[in-house]
Amino acid sequence: MKLGQGHTYCEATWTKGLSDWIASHVRMLEHFQAAPDILVPDNLLCVDRHYVE
Repeated sequence: MKLGQGHTYCEATWTKGLSDWIASHVRMLEHFQAAPDILVPDNLLCVDRHYVE
């Protein structure tokens, strides 16, 4: 299966922290039973600068 072909995964988390972000992505990859060669965040405007700086 090719990801990005109309497939959607949605999940709620308690925080916007790094551990929740990573755990959500791990569960998403397990759900699709696939992993890309590289993950590229494409919506950096939604990133909370508190966690980046």
